[in-house]
Amino acid sequence: MDTIRFELKHPNEVAILINDRDLIEMLREVELPFATREGHPSMAGDYQGLSPAALFEDTRVWLGKARKGWNYAEGQIVLLGCPYVDVYCWPMSVRVTLAEDRIIWSDFEQQQRDASTGEDQWTYEALGPFAFDRRQYMREVERMVSRYGHERPDTEP
Repeated sequence: MDTIRFELKHPNEVAILINDRDLIEMLREVELPFATREGHPSMAGDYQGLSPAALFEDTRVWLGKARKGWNYAEGQIVLLGCPYVDVYCWPMSVRVTLAEDRIIWSDFEQQQRDASTGEDQWTYEALGPFAFDRRQYMREVERMVSRYGHERPDTEP
């Protein structure tokens, strides 16, 4: 099973670590060929972690519930954003699937480079899927909610 951990990088930014690797670094590796093809290799992995309040305000998000005010399908959640003007302008999302003893992340997507962009599409088959032990995942979410959130997560969908 994969493991997940959250670390406060800065007062307003949470790092997501999967198997002790920063998700942004993992994305940089996957995106580099696409960004280089476009002539902008520095775009690869150019994300910022969201704030603790944004990530842990509604804990149902971690179980795949759509975040209020975000135009994403049920099960697709935003993990990272743009490090410049508006953190929400370059969103990285993932599909969350619940299983009895696991929570699975798959289908990573960069909305600005998805299938609707045609030949500029960036694909993430090389990233995931990640299958987290449901108990470990929920303990980690609960740890962050106890520090930064407003409600405890419901472990049921």
